[in-house]
Amino acid sequence: SGAVGLETAVVEMVPAQLSISVPGDTATVSLRPNSGGAEIDLLSLFASVDTSFFSVVDQDRNQPGIQPFRMNSLLTGLVLRDTLLVGADSLNAGNYLLDLIYYDQADTGLLDGEITLAEFQVVSRDTVGTSAVTIDHVGNRQSAFYCDGEVVTLIPPQTGMVISTLPR
Repeated sequence: SGAVGLETAVVEMVPAQLSISVPGDTATVSLRPNSGGAEIDLLSLFASVDTSFFSVVDQDRNQPGIQPFRMNSLLTGLVLRDTLLVGADSLNAGNYLLDLIYYDQADTGLLDGEITLAEFQVVSRDTVGTSAVTIDHVGNRQSAFYCDGEVVTLIPPQTGMVISTLPR
């Protein structure tokens, strides 16, 4: 179920907890933004995934680079950024950086925590243990909801989901 009744804006990752086997199992993660009822027209989501636990699946092999997000085809907005980078500085070394910037003037009322905006997939590597997918809020990677170019609400840094990787 979605993020009904939340008092603050969030991007829920579904499932919140997951166990998969190593190596080679694939997990699909759904993103369900909830603007908390605020009027918005843009969402910036910045997330991190540990490179020692997972690789990230390219959702559009026809585009250069890796596009980690598969967008909900029922929504009519524009994806302004859909990229995967490998962290290079001390703040994010060892992480894949998943960046999604979504602009929509018509359907943002649907971003109420009930509808999936996008999905991404990770594939387990050989590492056994527990890892988190985090929502980032550092430097210019600030997850937030916007309206008319102004920040409506910042999405605080948090653990989006926890994935346990287990031996077969």
